[in-house]
Amino acid sequence: MKNTKPIEKNAKVVNKYLKTKLKGNPKMLYDAAGHLIVNGGKRLRPYMVIKSCEILGGKKSNAMPAASAVEMVHNFTLVHDDIMDNDEMRHGVPTVHKKFGMPVAILAGDVLFSKAYQIISDSKLNPAATNQLITRLAKACVDVCEGQLFDIKMAEEKRIPTQSEYINMIGKKLQLYLMYRVLWEQFVLQTKQKIFQIFLHLEEI
Repeated sequence: MKNTKPIEKNAKVVNKYLKTKLKGNPKMLYDAAGHLIVNGGKRLRPYMVIKSCEILGGKKSNAMPAASAVEMVHNFTLVHDDIMDNDEMRHGVPTVHKKFGMPVAILAGDVLFSKAYQIISDSKLNPAATNQLITRLAKACVDVCEGQLFDIKMAEEKRIPTQSEYINMIGKKLQLYLMYRVLWEQFVLQTKQKIFQIFLHLEEI
């Protein structure tokens, strides 16, 4: 059996951090925004961000804003995806729009999206690193939206998509899985240019 304790331990730390950022008024809005977060998820995206940071010699505390931002954007996509698909359950609980209603769910998704950028902007990283993180996250969000519409259109068409069309679509939708790369710029700006170049080379292989 594989050892999942590090992932589970990391998930608890990330969940605690996320809860501190998803508080405010009206309470219902933040309850809706945090609904899927408190009811499941392995936090693999934050785990990859944090581990990438540590590999390059950084601290977990420095990576937490970016790690949490990625998770918030991921949950934003889940909320809106459930609305588009009219799904009723996720993580074994009612979807956000089924529990809180459509208008609140849309706003909850918007809050998650906005909070992601707020967390990075309010972090103690240097301005250049913050700019790199925001730029990468914004590009990933655009790719996810494009990929989602490609997916919808493929489902509507009678023909089977080509291999290249499918790979392009799924590649865009999986951008948030690859957001651990945003930490590379952050730490090359502060520490290890050579290690950064090695990672870029490996990414292209």
